[in-house]
Amino acid sequence: MQSVLFTCNELNLLQAQVGHSSLMGKTIAGNQEQVDAFMRLPLEVPWSR
Repeated sequence: MQSVLFTCNELNLLQAQVGHSSLMGKTIAGNQEQVDAFMRLPLEVPWSR
């Protein structure tokens, strides 16, 4: 799984689509369980030594 980082503005734009009939809203709704599981994962930051 590849990590994805969003800015606060991007998160707000995505949140605004939840529950709407837009393509993004439908995509989020169709994958809500997977999105919720992903959001519960800890953030992993690779260390450079």
